[in-house]
Amino acid sequence: MFEQIAKEGRKFGIFMFLASQRPGELSKTVLSQCNNFILHRIRSNVDLEQMRRSIPYISDSQLQRISYLTTGSALLVGDAFSVPMELIIKGEDYGYPSDTFFPSSIWGRFSKSTEV
Repeated sequence: MFEQIAKEGRKFGIFMFLASQRPGELSKTVLSQCNNFILHRIRSNVDLEQMRRSIPYISDSQLQRISYLTTGSALLVGDAFSVPMELIIKGEDYGYPSDTFFPSSIWGRFSKSTEV
């Protein structure tokens, strides 16, 4: 269904926005129809290789940069951007900022007497 919408949707005024944490698992047909990409940190070699094959206007240095983006950063590339750019969004400006919690930091909150 997604492939059909990606290939034929524009002539019917239907557009698609894809969001995935695993781009390596997306259909190559669907990705080939995408003109713009907002890429957050990707560390998986499988996912990076899929991006290399799917995005004609991304350089090797930009692809390598994706692996090191900080939380709240994204690389924007595609027809909508005359020059690929890195965007940094400060979460606290828009409400509660995203945060990464480490399990070891909250283990002490639970004791053996606490029921789960």
